[in-house]
Amino acid sequence: MPAINLYMIPATMTHELAHQCGFMYEDEDNFIAYLACRQQDDPIILTVPDDNLLT
Repeated sequence: MPAINLYMIPATMTHELAHQCGFMYEDEDNFIAYLACRQQDDPIILTVPDDNLLT
C-alpha cells in the first residue's frame, strides 16, 4: 500500500520543490503547491488543491 494517494503526487511534488527553492514554512509551501496545481490544464490535477491543500 502506498504511503501517499496517487492523486496527491502533483501537490506533494510541488510542495517539496518549494522547499528546494528556499521556502521553509509549511503554509507557504502548501500555498505555492496550490497555485502551481491551479495553473495546470489536467482536470485531475486541478482538483487536488481543492481537496487537500487548503484544509
